[in-house]
Amino acid sequence: MSEAAAAARLALEALAAGLPVRLRARGASMRPAVRDGDVLLLAPDAAHAGVGDLVLVPREDFGVVHRVIARVGERVWVKGDALPRPDGWFDRRALPARVVGIERGDRLVALRPWWAVPASLLTAPLRGRRPTAG
Repeated sequence: MSEAAAAARLALEALAAGLPVRLRARGASMRPAVRDGDVLLLAPDAAHAGVGDLVLVPREDFGVVHRVIARVGERVWVKGDALPRPDGWFDRRALPARVVGIERGDRLVALRPWWAVPASLLTAPLRGRRPTAG
């Protein structure tokens, strides 16, 4: 097992045991809200995730952190802010974690409430536009 796979497994085990986890973000799928290199503070309470929350969506390696853009009952529709297509529907009780904080450098970045997230980020791709710092 690779070092990255072992770390991912350990993080998922910690979340399953009810422990918080710190995760370094990689990639640009959540720009501008989350930047490559930000440290995400994950809490194992995604069962309470609502529209606008950032959640850990399981994948074969570990997962991705994307935003809940709709909720119907216990199911949530999830999408990366900078991606053209949603990830799809997930049972929020099956999601391992919700982001409760973002560390950028030496400061804690406030999570914006869902109503402060621009609708264009929730529903449309960033075609031809460069994301602005968030």
